[in-house]
Amino acid sequence: MIRTAIRTALFLTAAAALVAQQPARPAAPAQDLAHALQNAYKQNSRFILASADKWPEDQYNWRPAGLESQLRTFGQILVHIANENNSQCSRTMGKAGPKEVDDTKTDYSKAQATKIVKDSFDFCDPVFASLTDSNMADMVKIPGRGERARATSLILDVAHSNEQYGMIMVYYAMKGMVPVSHERN
Repeated sequence: MIRTAIRTALFLTAAAALVAQQPARPAAPAQDLAHALQNAYKQNSRFILASADKWPEDQYNWRPAGLESQLRTFGQILVHIANENNSQCSRTMGKAGPKEVDDTKTDYSKAQATKIVKDSFDFCDPVFASLTDSNMADMVKIPGRGERARATSLILDVAHSNEQYGMIMVYYAMKGMVPVSHERN
């Protein structure tokens, strides 16, 4: 029994010495919070715009049957995303954004809805690009709501886009289509 304990101790000591001799792996560069938020925004933008492009033109006014009063059409979802993008980014900038578009309107063509949502991402791109770890906690005035940290509106925008992309994925599934985020390259 003592021999087994000695052998085990020698084995563990030798193993520890071998591990200690291995060269250290370089640490992965730290990703700051602002950069992570920018990446999440860019991913949402890519998925939503690619989904808009892939969705059949003749289905832009489609929504699940029986839920007409509760759910938006595919085109309305895109317009709704655009309204939220414009609202949150204009709040962050402290200036008026593009005029809100009626996302309850039933007739949006592919060209109309896609342009509206693309323009909203174009409006938000510089707002997200200007975010840094040092300015994300700066307080900005939100009309009628007091002040909040600059990043708060942008985090809310990314969360909203995630929720709406989830709806887009459900619509894709209901149509037997593969969502763009799940396509195999």
